[in-house]
Amino acid sequence: MPIEKLKNSLQAHWFMPLALAIVIADSILARSVQWQPARPLETGVILDMAVLLPILYAICYRRRGRAAWVRAAALACLGIWIAGHVIPVARHDLISHLSPLRYLGTAVLFLVELRLAIAIYRAAFASNPAETQRTLAAAAQAGVPQWVTRLMAWEAGLWRRAWQWLQQRSDRR
Repeated sequence: MPIEKLKNSLQAHWFMPLALAIVIADSILARSVQWQPARPLETGVILDMAVLLPILYAICYRRRGRAAWVRAAALACLGIWIAGHVIPVARHDLISHLSPLRYLGTAVLFLVELRLAIAIYRAAFASNPAETQRTLAAAAQAGVPQWVTRLMAWEAGLWRRAWQWLQQRSDRR
């Protein structure tokens, strides 16, 4: 029974062991070879970390829709960072030019998450429950975990009640 569970899990999540093997292989390669010439090795590590891993992730989890692509973009940013740590500092040539892309990608991902957070807060402050449910469903489709959306909606509800209480209090005076 446990072997069957492991088999099913690996069929659904084959990206994880493959990604771990790629990162370990690149790390061993980076530590054990002479970096002469450095450019092909650096290019290979960068392509593995910032291109291959996100593409494999998107393929493995393609059924999750847009959420898989957003996470693949985040993985590309992480891949640039990991490549910067795997490649010896003395051999940073291409990676130093790619670092600004990592910051740009992180900023775009932050804006996507901010947009979702604002939508959840707006829905929680809306008086229409159908709108709230639609927004929560859209957030779940975008890849936000359900417990996060519920927690954000709960928090926004607290702020809405606090605002209503303050308005009632100011109307009494």
